[in-house]
Amino acid sequence: MRTREHYENMLKSNPGTTWGLSLAAQAVYAAKHGMFDHNASDYSHDEYRAIYLRLQAKYGEVLNPDEVRDEMSLVSVMSRLGSRTSPKKAAASRRNAQLGGRPKGSGGLTALQRQALDLRQQGLSIKEIAARMGRQPENVRQLLARAQTKWESK
Repeated sequence: MRTREHYENMLKSNPGTTWGLSLAAQAVYAAKHGMFDHNASDYSHDEYRAIYLRLQAKYGEVLNPDEVRDEMSLVSVMSRLGSRTSPKKAAASRRNAQLGGRPKGSGGLTALQRQALDLRQQGLSIKEIAARMGRQPENVRQLLARAQTKWESK
């Protein structure tokens, strides 16, 4: 069993090394669930495999520590946020994304989605993010939910 902290310590103690795809996927899984243990009763091989394949499509066979750290942060925020979109809307968003509807070079996120996500990663509440961005809290929830849908569709 390896915890999220274990992988974070590995990132800190080995800043110049590359990470293999399997190890990176384990770290991302641990970031979402708190730990990676393929023998645990709540372990989902299908979810691990989806993370593995998404990372492979995005980065190839190796990742640098910054890429692993970014993926761990993103999945951690997304898992705390939870999804407020219906399965029908999520499927429609994935179809649109496959048609090339995502902006280039930003991980598929719009500038507003990236800004809201960055503020959420800093630990701000929905209301605090809304105040900083000059938007309504429900709008911020929608931005974060759409960002999650895009991230899951990768």
